[in-house]
Amino acid sequence: MKLLFLTRFSFFGVSGWRSEASTDLEKLLDPERLESRFNLFEKIAARSLAMQSDLDFDWILLSAKAMQKADKDRLRAIVKSTPGPGIRKVLFREHMPAGKAFLQAIWRNYQKTDLISTVVIDDDDALHSNFVAECKSACSQSWAEKSPDADHVLTSFPKGISLNLREGGCEFYERHVPFTNLGLSMTAPANSRHNLFAMSHKRAGKRRPSRIVETEHPIYLRTVHQSNDSQAMLGKDPKPVAESLVRQHFPGINFKNLT
Repeated sequence: MKLLFLTRFSFFGVSGWRSEASTDLEKLLDPERLESRFNLFEKIAARSLAMQSDLDFDWILLSAKAMQKADKDRLRAIVKSTPGPGIRKVLFREHMPAGKAFLQAIWRNYQKTDLISTVVIDDDDALHSNFVAECKSACSQSWAEKSPDADHVLTSFPKGISLNLREGGCEFYERHVPFTNLGLSMTAPANSRHNLFAMSHKRAGKRRPSRIVETEHPIYLRTVHQSNDSQAMLGKDPKPVAESLVRQHFPGINFKNLT
């Protein structure tokens, strides 16, 4: 089984994203906005993948074709410098559904019968340092235990942490959501037409073959900040988490240097 991370970085595509930049290419690629996105991407998402205990994974990132060459080169350099033997690829595409672009990339880069577990990691989120190893094991079990007539299966890790970036520092809070885009993996043959960008994540557990894997430690770090493209919220009465505990599970991320 192969593990493949999928990331959108300032991609001008078709999605449920409702930020102003989602419909305005000029705002999407505004230099000040891009610098902010690059800052979080390098220090959080890319850093968390570089710090994985198991570096045998693939990573495909999708961005806007209209991006300036210097920004394209910077994006390629970040992705391709991530250690490990797997695929490190950056795609630049015109306006289209992200799911379609990723499916085309998968069909080009893998054999039809390759079994792949795909995981979406947003450009400002992070994954536990042992996520790759744990995800491979859990997804293999999910695939082995699925119904014989199921052509794909979802594996969800619901426990995570919300990182609230505010002026002057960071705050951390517990998060537990049975099915969301974070900590969610889809296992299927490479020629499958199913993809994580074309499904309701919250309803996925009821509509698709799936399994929830509870862990003692947080699996993902979800970033909440003023420029959140997802307009993420903390929820009601979030429970605080000590920064020292967060550092144990997400080593290498310098939280003092994010704001």
